[in-house]
Amino acid sequence: MRNKIGVYNVTIVSQPIPNIVPRKNDDGRLDWKYRGQIERVLNSVDIDCLLRYSADIVIHKGYYWESSESGIFNNYFDKLMAEKKRQDVYKSTNDKNYNAALRELCKLQMNALSGKLAQRRYENISMFIQNNKQRYAFENKVDKDTIKYYVGKNYIIAEGHRMRTSVQNPVIWGSLIYAYARTYMYDTVLSKVKVYGMDTDSAFICHEDIVKLGDIYGDEFGEFKIETQHHKAILVAPKCYVFFNGDKIVKQRFKGVNTSRDKLIDEEMKGINEIHNYYFDEHNHIGIDTYRTMLSKNINILTSSLNKRIHASNKLPLSLMQRFSIKHTRDLF
Repeated sequence: MRNKIGVYNVTIVSQPIPNIVPRKNDDGRLDWKYRGQIERVLNSVDIDCLLRYSADIVIHKGYYWESSESGIFNNYFDKLMAEKKRQDVYKSTNDKNYNAALRELCKLQMNALSGKLAQRRYENISMFIQNNKQRYAFENKVDKDTIKYYVGKNYIIAEGHRMRTSVQNPVIWGSLIYAYARTYMYDTVLSKVKVYGMDTDSAFICHEDIVKLGDIYGDEFGEFKIETQHHKAILVAPKCYVFFNGDKIVKQRFKGVNTSRDKLIDEEMKGINEIHNYYFDEHNHIGIDTYRTMLSKNINILTSSLNKRIHASNKLPLSLMQRFSIKHTRDLF
């Protein structure tokens, strides 16, 4: 239904270049260059964007809401936005009242809203319990036949299967937030200039194209700012790129890899002691040449992470274990 918020099964026969909607491959990856017919579930914001740019689509069955309301997040955002702007002023003037942690917390709480609304449901619960009130609250949430207790000296760690797994979050709100963000980026940037890479709220464009975007720059929420310019770039894949001047890195991103700590590695290195010593002793870090190499061939990267484990032991209910893994770029892109 036009002018109704809803979710529909849609066939996209054709759409403008660049794509407004990508094809989702069998492995879950998004193909933004696919020009064939696409079958997707889309919300009404995505559909309206397609229609405004003369896409040929077929809308099948779906669900829609009879009424809608704007401004539902104003009470949540107003104080956070005001505090974030105040901290920005303090930061720009080197004011002693500047609180970096408070500024970042405001950003985190604002950015977390969309993800929280679209968060998948968790069927298992783990809880750190220190008194009977917490224990009773936990037991009322889970199937009592699935409860496991790990007893420490002054605490209990409890695990169990959630009794009611119904989704109470309004998932449509999270879906609409991301759809509005995509539409805003398409209307403002993608439909006007060539984009060499982008994220939810950022895009990489040629310096000469900045003026083509018009009056979109500023310090207010929803306005754009030029983060970096006058440098070269190597763009390997979405969320994998480096900006540099000469041999100095201006900015880099490599999703799933700690660029300051993880190391390039020979795939044949398999001994745990050899891997451990290599990770901590060698200096074979990710650099500009790494991204240049990835344009033509695969590389292997040694990564490390800490796993939290719960054990059925009174002495060691919690432990941290270091895990090493080798990531192959052929599997990442």
